[in-house]
Amino acid sequence: MTSNPFKSIPQRYIHKLATEWVARHWLVLIAPITAAIIWAIMDVRAIYVVLILVFIVYPLAITFVWFNYALSPRSIKAITEKQVTVVDEGLKIDYLPAREDAPAIRSDFIAWRDVLSAEFTPDSIDLILGSKLDDRINLPVDSFSDAAWSVIMKNVSSALPQTDMD
Repeated sequence: MTSNPFKSIPQRYIHKLATEWVARHWLVLIAPITAAIIWAIMDVRAIYVVLILVFIVYPLAITFVWFNYALSPRSIKAITEKQVTVVDEGLKIDYLPAREDAPAIRSDFIAWRDVLSAEFTPDSIDLILGSKLDDRINLPVDSFSDAAWSVIMKNVSSALPQTDMD
């Protein structure tokens, strides 16, 4: 069962990565500013430290993080047009070149046992494959047939860790 060709919208993809990165690292961002503000109560010169953090240090750090994710091979594959074939063992991903003269990206295979977690939204499912934010693949609902979705849901739910609700 092969999907229709699809790709992730780059803005939506990087927005999702950015919000998750901030959610994971909010303390690292807030702690220095909070410390400098408390210091500013005692010494007015600390306001300069806050301004340097907010307008110089943080933008440079965020730019470094953004380029790290934006140029990673997983991110490039995430926004490249692809076709996914659902088989009993997993997902075979074929990347479609944007132009005829563009170099081909080698196909990937994701076994069901490689899926660590999944995030469900009304229009897609994100299969999480690792601990890094870009170790995921987004599968839009409208790209697959009902039969393919039943295979995906059966295998994803059996691959996820089970919890005892008693």
